[in-house]
Amino acid sequence: AQTFAFNGDNSDAATAGKTLAWRNSWETPEFSAIVTAAVVENDRDKRAEIYRDLQRQHQKVSPFAVMFQLIEQTGRRDNVKDFYSGAAVAKASYWTVKK
Repeated sequence: AQTFAFNGDNSDAATAGKTLAWRNSWETPEFSAIVTAAVVENDRDKRAEIYRDLQRQHQKVSPFAVMFQLIEQTGRRDNVKDFYSGAAVAKASYWTVKK
């Protein structure tokens, strides 16, 4: 939730919390307060409900929508097992590979 709905300091001088909301210059004091409260909520069910409510509100008013996710295919022989290419080229795991 922090990435999408938290912008604690919208200035160019911000040193922390450069979230998606910050990169879009979307000042979200009310959402930032909800995210902060959710982070410290110890009751799992209450926290989940806070996030569900936040998501519903966010979908109605946010200036952006995530529409696509990069998916890459990897060709390999049938005898190669347990190779995970990861979400990015730099995230490939070779130590698990078996032949």
